[in-house]
Amino acid sequence: MRTYEEDGYLITEYDSGTRVKALIQRAEFGTSLARIRAEKIKELNETCEKLIVDGITYNGKKYDFDRDTQLNMLGWQSKIIFCQLNEMPVTTIPWYAQGESCEDMSVNDFIALCGVGEQHKSALITECKRLKEQVNLMSTIEDIRGVMLE
Repeated sequence: MRTYEEDGYLITEYDSGTRVKALIQRAEFGTSLARIRAEKIKELNETCEKLIVDGITYNGKKYDFDRDTQLNMLGWQSKIIFCQLNEMPVTTIPWYAQGESCEDMSVNDFIALCGVGEQHKSALITECKRLKEQVNLMSTIEDIRGVMLE
């Protein structure tokens, strides 16, 4: 038996005269499935974070939703709860949409805005986790590279 490469094929010639020709499929230089998976998961995490902090839309207006804004929202929600528990009136929250001046937003609108933000964040995180689970089960580089979070 003799084996050699010819024009991108692996040729095996047996003593009986039988010749087997198989297409050689080469992995890209320096790639491994584990490394491609790790790169894709990192990309999905980065994309998820970017999409979360990109902002939210409520009542036709775009609002910031970066980490500081999320913390400020939590702070105002805590203040609203504290005031309601202590029978202290809170009717408006000073807040602003992107590119607009600060406005007094009703407590109900502010709570609804916070709900939109949390739904936005939760949906993206859930989808990102689902895609990462799929990536970990995929067996080809092409399939892994085709996964996108949008």
